[in-house]
Amino acid sequence: MNARNGKRRISEFFLCFITLIGGTIGSILSMQIYHHKTKKLSFISKILAIVVIQFIVVWSLMDYVN
Repeated sequence: MNARNGKRRISEFFLCFITLIGGTIGSILSMQIYHHKTKKLSFISKILAIVVIQFIVVWSLMDYVN
């Protein structure tokens, strides 16, 4: 909506950053609910890469907990 009105928008970098620091569930839900960037394969691949990185980090930290 902001793009149509010539107003400022949130950058893709910022959306990826928010996802990286813990907003993964919110990012994925908002993409599904609002159909935001669901057809942009480069953005989806970045989000998926972040999810994989987060999974690897959590998986490796589980060794330290046990």
